[in-house]
Amino acid sequence: MLLAVGVWLRYGAAATAAPALLNALITAILTVFVSELVQQPALNWLIGLVIGLLIGALFCRLCERWPGFLKTARHA
Repeated sequence: MLLAVGVWLRYGAAATAAPALLNALITAILTVFVSELVQQPALNWLIGLVIGLLIGALFCRLCERWPGFLKTARHA
């Protein structure tokens, strides 16, 4: 993802690193929390996938609704 946004769309690495880090941290923390609640290790990958998609979709909606949200992304 960082390659696609950073190189092909000419965004700087610094502009994409902060939103990607925020997304990764929130996804990881929620995945561990939900996986501990479910107690089914075989489903952890699916739980992480679903949570990652939901967090990504939430960030996309927030950026559409409020263009200033995560405004650090700028063209290099």
